Amino acid sequence: MSEPNTIEPPPPSETPQGVEGHTPNRSAKLSRQIGITLPILLAIGLGGALVVRSGRTDTGTHPAPTASPNAPVAVSDAGRSAVQIKTVPARLSALLGQVETTGLVSYPADQTAKISPRLQGRIREVFVNVGDRVSVGQTLAVLDSVDAAAAQTTAIQAQNKLQLARRTLDRQHQLYQLGTPEVTAARAALDQAKANSQFKKDALDKIQEQAKIGGFSQLPLASARTATIQAQAMLDSANQDLDLAQRARDRSSKLNVIGINAKQDLEAAENTLAKARVMVQADQNQLALALETLSREQKAYKSNLYADQSVRSAQNDYQQALLQQQAAVRGLNLARAAISTNYQQAQSDFVAAQTDAQNSRNALVILGQPTASGLLRITAPVAGEIVERDVNPGQTVDQSQMTPWQMFTISNTKQVWVEGDIYEQDLASVAVGQPVEIHVDALPNHSWRGIVEHIASALDPKTHAIKVRAVLANPDGRLKDGMFAEMTVLTGHTQGALEVPLVAIQHDADSDYVYVASGNDYVRRNVILGKQKGDACLIQSGLHPGERVVTQGALFLGSQSSSG
Repeated sequence: MSEPNTIEPPPPSETPQGVEGHTPNRSAKLSRQIGITLPILLAIGLGGALVVRSGRTDTGTHPAPTASPNAPVAVSDAGRSAVQIKTVPARLSALLGQVETTGLVSYPADQTAKISPRLQGRIREVFVNVGDRVSVGQTLAVLDSVDAAAAQTTAIQAQNKLQLARRTLDRQHQLYQLGTPEVTAARAALDQAKANSQFKKDALDKIQEQAKIGGFSQLPLASARTATIQAQAMLDSANQDLDLAQRARDRSSKLNVIGINAKQDLEAAENTLAKARVMVQADQNQLALALETLSREQKAYKSNLYADQSVRSAQNDYQQALLQQQAAVRGLNLARAAISTNYQQAQSDFVAAQTDAQNSRNALVILGQPTASGLLRITAPVAGEIVERDVNPGQTVDQSQMTPWQMFTISNTKQVWVEGDIYEQDLASVAVGQPVEIHVDALPNHSWRGIVEHIASALDPKTHAIKVRAVLANPDGRLKDGMFAEMTVLTGHTQGALEVPLVAIQHDADSDYVYVASGNDYVRRNVILGKQKGDACLIQSGLHPGERVVTQGALFLGSQSSSG
């Protein structure tokens, strides 16, 4: 409720946020304020007689000192009624928290593609201009490139090498499965060595069995006995021949003495006798040898010598056979190792050829599948609008410079980013997902709403600010890349702020002030203004809640305050 002699102003109206429209101009408000208060000046002369200045403590004739502009002005009840001074209390108003900053409009980086020449060549045709909308895969230009033709040749050569490597691998695989002549010969040698080892093993087993029953000890002894008997028989026969030869010689000698037999016959008989003696001596020697052999064999029989020798001989033969078998195994392994090495090499060559062929195909895909003659289509990797074009037919392009040359830039203009700097003191109140209101100087009568999509993870070391990105819908494309914008982040935190009617605000040079009622006195109070809310204004400092401020009659109070 308003107090007596006061008129409360109507509630301040607020311009809805997030819609396009004008914000009331403060100068217009002040003009209306002046229009309201001018008629009051007509009553100044009448009311002046009713005003009693503060500081007059006596009714003497001495003149009062000049009052300070901030000195209280006392007005009687009759004076208030004549001048029609009205007041309202300064009240707390709920204020939605917000952070203001400036930002820069840009097309989304994750929906922007800068198309550079992939190879050196000459532009043959260009099919799009700035402002054209393109779809994914749409042809933008045609490039005639020698490097593209070389890439096609490389791909064909890589494919031929792959086919040759596949045939070599198939052949080596068959050889690995079937074997080479060397492997066949080594396998046959191994089979023969195995058969020989088995034969020697069987012979060893038989000899060991015979050794157990003494077969190897009796045979040499029996042979020695037989040889002794034979030597004795031959000696007996030689002795008989010697006896006959001796008698024949004696008879021939007697016949020769009596002249019946010739000397020649005597000589022949003597020769026969000599031969018979030699034969007897030889048979005696043979008999002595046979007797020695018999004695030795008898000793061997007693010591089982022949059985041990036969077993050892058979064992040696079997060991030799095993060694030959092992050598055959090594030979087969070496032959197989040669095939395996060739097979593994063929596999490695095939894998390398596969990699080269795949890399060549990938290169062609990256290049855009150029023709064999080197014609290459430059296509759009993303859908959007052509925002930059820096290429023309007949132009030679190259990507060998330090800074990449962009032929086209495609962006999604249906959406824009606005990035602004938020300082440390406001950072705690800003969060992803909060609504954002955007104004741009180029379109002063419009506003856009978006949300905070991203907050940078680090402060800029130079500005000590952090980048905050808002995403805005831009269906009509009025927001352009590079525009400056005013960004207001609506933090959602409700704050209490002092609010007074706009007509209560007075201005003097560079200061703002209001008149505060205190009983019958009115005191000029300097204030710091905040934002304007319709017909009201927020007060940052200088007032307290509930203090009454003058909304009508302030000019009269000002004239009384400035007069001596």
